[in-house]
Amino acid sequence: MSDSIVSKGLGNIVGHDVDAAVTAPIAVRSDIPEGPVVFTPTRQYYCDGRLLAYEITDAQAFWTLLRQAKAEHGDRGATVLLPAVEHFRNRRLFVSHDGMAVFALGNTEDTRGYLSSVCKSPKYPGSMARLLQLAIREGANHLFCFDTCLTAYYCRLGFRPVCRVSFETFGAPCDWNREAYREYGPAGKSGCPDVNYFCYDPCQPLSCAAGSIDVAFVSTDIPYASSLQQAKEILKGEVDKVVALQ
Repeated sequence: MSDSIVSKGLGNIVGHDVDAAVTAPIAVRSDIPEGPVVFTPTRQYYCDGRLLAYEITDAQAFWTLLRQAKAEHGDRGATVLLPAVEHFRNRRLFVSHDGMAVFALGNTEDTRGYLSSVCKSPKYPGSMARLLQLAIREGANHLFCFDTCLTAYYCRLGFRPVCRVSFETFGAPCDWNREAYREYGPAGKSGCPDVNYFCYDPCQPLSCAAGSIDVAFVSTDIPYASSLQQAKEILKGEVDKVVALQ
């Protein structure tokens, strides 16, 4: 089975199911201590005729690739959360053709559409925009991220920030280094950026394929939620509105 979608400025993405009974395992990242990482894909995706990504079910393989890509960013990798392997057993897992970039999608009633664990190795030669357009194609419609250059990046992909919580409310990741993020954060809170919650808006212009990313994007017009629970409720409300219009 195959299907396709043409995305503005990003080319033609085509997906094909893979018959695991006749497909040889794929080996990627032979350059890392745990490598090569081996998995058997369930689906392959092509962009303009070139292999873009695999969909896999091997949570351990995905976790290993995510951990490695995160580690290769050093202190700057702290914006990517690394939960336990079990967290990925109920997720749809996507890996770039070379294993250097990954993302996950929620796959249960309460997580469907949730885009997470987005990370690419500094060695990855391709554009993450193509992989994220694949994520949107496969149903990604909400996410959260620290208010760094990522905010402008996701806005340009068509995601709209609907609320935010303070760094303190969200909680600092265990590997967070304030000095590494000193250029981010509200006045008087250098190194402690807020966390923004986004809803995908199909009416938002897609401009990720052109120009550089504005790393100085300021999010002062995004309202604060008083708690993580309130942020989730606001986000769900916005997602439900968009879904109802589709």
